[in-house]
Amino acid sequence: MTLWLIRETQLARLYSKVPTNASARLVEESDMLWVPKSIVEHTTKRGNEHDVKLPDWFIEKNGL
Repeated sequence: MTLWLIRETQLARLYSKVPTNASARLVEESDMLWVPKSIVEHTTKRGNEHDVKLPDWFIEKNGL
C-alpha cells in the first residue's frame, strides 16, 4: 500500500493516506495514520512516498 510520510519518531511513522508534498498542516487529520514501525513488514521509499507492507489485521482495523 502506498502512504505518504509526514513525520517519524523512533517507534512510529505518521503517514497521510492521500498524496501530499505539502506541509502536514494541509492534510486533513482524518487522512493521517500512525503506523508502529514494529508491525511494518517492508518499506520501499521514494522521497516521502512509501510503499508499505502491513499485516492484514492492521489494514482492516484502519479501513485501508
